[in-house]
Amino acid sequence: MNKIFIIAAVLMIAACSESDDTTADQAEPVKDGNHVWKTQTDQIDRARDVENVLQQSHERNMQDIDEQAR
Repeated sequence: MNKIFIIAAVLMIAACSESDDTTADQAEPVKDGNHVWKTQTDQIDRARDVENVLQQSHERNMQDIDEQAR
């Protein structure tokens, strides 16, 4: 009966222990900037660029309106 408890305890410890079963892809950090969400992050960056262009255009239009109102 004691053997069963010892075997169960060893199996539980082995199951709960931290394993080192990572592949090379998981262990290495991304070096070249390619990752799973690259297309999405590129789209976000482009949207921010467009937002900046639109904001600058809006500011120029507001300045033009202010100058014409004077």
